[in-house]
Amino acid sequence: MKSRIILAATAIICSALGREVVLADETIPEKEGYVLDFHDEFNGDSLDTSKWTDYYLPHWTANPENAKANYRFEDGKLVQFIAKDQKPWSPELDGTVKSSAIMSFNKNWIHNFSNSQQILSDQKEWVGYATTYGYFELRAKFSNVGGGGHQAWWMVGLQDDTNDWFQSKRTGEIDVIETFFSRSDTWRIASFGWNDPFFSPQWYLAEDPIPHGDQTAEYHTYGLDWSPDSLKFYYDGTLYKEIKQAPDYPMGTILNIYTDAGSGKGNDVYPKEWAIDYFRVYKKKEGYELPKKAIINRDSQAYFAIDSKDDKVYVTTDSSQQTAWKLIPKGPYYLIQNTKTGEYLNIESEKPYVEHSILPETAYSAQWSLEEIDGHIRFVNRWKPTVVIHTENQLGYLEASEMQPNAWRSQWKMEDEVADAPLPTPVITTNEEVTTSPIPFKVVRTANPHLPEGEEKVLRPGKEGLRTLVELVTLTDGVETKREIMSDTVTAEPIDQLVEYGPKAATISTDKNKQETPVNPLASSEDPTPPAQPSTQSQKRILPRTGDTHHWFLPVSSAIFLLGLILANYKQQK
Repeated sequence: MKSRIILAATAIICSALGREVVLADETIPEKEGYVLDFHDEFNGDSLDTSKWTDYYLPHWTANPENAKANYRFEDGKLVQFIAKDQKPWSPELDGTVKSSAIMSFNKNWIHNFSNSQQILSDQKEWVGYATTYGYFELRAKFSNVGGGGHQAWWMVGLQDDTNDWFQSKRTGEIDVIETFFSRSDTWRIASFGWNDPFFSPQWYLAEDPIPHGDQTAEYHTYGLDWSPDSLKFYYDGTLYKEIKQAPDYPMGTILNIYTDAGSGKGNDVYPKEWAIDYFRVYKKKEGYELPKKAIINRDSQAYFAIDSKDDKVYVTTDSSQQTAWKLIPKGPYYLIQNTKTGEYLNIESEKPYVEHSILPETAYSAQWSLEEIDGHIRFVNRWKPTVVIHTENQLGYLEASEMQPNAWRSQWKMEDEVADAPLPTPVITTNEEVTTSPIPFKVVRTANPHLPEGEEKVLRPGKEGLRTLVELVTLTDGVETKREIMSDTVTAEPIDQLVEYGPKAATISTDKNKQETPVNPLASSEDPTPPAQPSTQSQKRILPRTGDTHHWFLPVSSAIFLLGLILANYKQQK
């Protein structure tokens, strides 16, 4: 039932000011279980500029005055109209379309319908009213002029994530009323997410005859009940249509009337107008927090439960050990989030079981559709639509694979208002680890001209050095979770190994006319730098070394011959 709050007509005499202040009659119904959050009864003779602006998306026109609305107040109603001589609001982007609108916000880049790369006039940001979730209601009488054109009540995301339209994901649109002049016996509803990856990725359109009445001759109420997982539309308090998904961010409101838009070119009947009696928004008293749920298997009556020690999701028949979950709507899909850890159930690693981990909400592997079967739910993965959550093999944890729809072990029910079972307190320990590792020594080779070619001599053997590493290791429930280097030092320097080797023998030329290059006995055979060439004046023939056989034979034989002559002469004298 609805009760009514009556703000009676009251005369207040303000003696200090010496004048009378009168409050107008006001009747605002209460909605059971809700509180009034915003309203405008349009009872005055001017627009409440703390709630509305009368410029329509002025950032998308080079001349914002073309976007200023035509309207009047009449019998406690706001009457918006299109005049015959009215100019198109944005000839640059929207052709001949004419519009008279009021909006509860003004912000650059909102509703980039033409995919423009730049705004046409810079606007100061202002918000009179924007909200997420609630019951919205408008009472109105539609235009009766026929021809092309339509009246509209619609809501748009205010891009509270970024002012950059092309990067924003909060751009959804809900067209609560988009009824054409030419089809006044229907109610047309639409939605589109624009850049929103979850809500209404394709245009949703619904248009059906109204249940009763004449929308052009009578006032009727149009309601939107916006909750986290659905949009419900009401005609005179009766449910008319439902969209089973919803945006989850603040939206602003636009009320307007058009000609020459998608509803067709207007006829010659002017003015084209509709009248709005009031606009109200209510909020649930208990708010819109998603309930905590226990998830229970149909076959075993076991609950979902997690353990911080690993990435599996266990099942338990002990209700004190179950953990609570939230099903977060994301378009037609849901994220299954643990209320204690914030982790999502997913199949990101393509393991044969369901994991719990932190992932972006846009990950398809963490999104699940809810398939209703016989009063229970099957969780079907968005990324791999054949994969469902089940316990077919009774392994003690949630499995992820293909499963027949009628299998009870793949069917679940959910219970609200559950308390989180305390997660086991992890046991954290630390210890120091000391490891040593050898440091290789270097081999230093030096040429020795006195050593024969190919011979090597170790003058000093090499010795490896020693490196000592000290690390602090943290264990959580016996599993290493962190490792920090405390010190890394060289505790013994390596000692180089010294080696001498014989170089290649020098080549002696027998050509007297050929210049010879002296051998540098100190040069290493591995030294790539050639020895310096001596000047022409200093070049001399290299003499044979003492001890070479073919050099000492001639002088020795001459000496023996002379000695023989002396001995012969001595004998003759005797």
